[in-house]
Amino acid sequence: MRKLLFGDWTPVLRDPLDLLRLSFAVASVGFLLTGHPAIAWHMFVDFIIVVAAGRLNMPRLFDLLFVLGWATQSWGNAAGLFNLNDCTNIKLGRSNHVCLGYDNFVHVVIPLTSIAPIYVLGLRLGVLPDISKETTWRHRLGTVLFAVLGVMSIEYLNEIWEYVAVNWLGLNLQIGYSDTIHDMALGVVGSVAGGVLIWVWAAKRWPTERRPVTQN
Repeated sequence: MRKLLFGDWTPVLRDPLDLLRLSFAVASVGFLLTGHPAIAWHMFVDFIIVVAAGRLNMPRLFDLLFVLGWATQSWGNAAGLFNLNDCTNIKLGRSNHVCLGYDNFVHVVIPLTSIAPIYVLGLRLGVLPDISKETTWRHRLGTVLFAVLGVMSIEYLNEIWEYVAVNWLGLNLQIGYSDTIHDMALGVVGSVAGGVLIWVWAAKRWPTERRPVTQN
């Protein structure tokens, strides 16, 4: 039963998490065959991202969080949930409205669940300490800051991509000064929450790599 639930089935298809990853590829093919190439392309890119994260060999819990977090973006886009934002008239400087809805949720969840792969990537590259071992509070703080700032940088690059997509590629995305600042602020919230997760991870000395089922 443990092997069925937690994996180590085969080197290629290891566990239910790999099945979740595979669902992105299956959905991509399905949307392509049904005449939705844009959604199919997004699904395929997201599939590559979650597969790349899986190669980091993270602990199963953080791997699951990342896959589910990225699914909110991928499947939300496929289901058109980003178009359901509720725009409310609120005076914020030069802006006269703020949009509340699914987009805000994703802008928090993606940085929060991306903190683990960013940290593990730094660990695998040898630039961050292994927090499953004894570390000083300075090492923990440095690790948290590196991971948080790394995720925030990705969020900012996403905002730059939205500008390029709208102004250079002609895509229909909602952007503007207030929307950009709002999204960046939500990204900071999600990144800081992820930083707290890294601090707890270090304090508890949880493992930093996936263990065989027999060791769990």
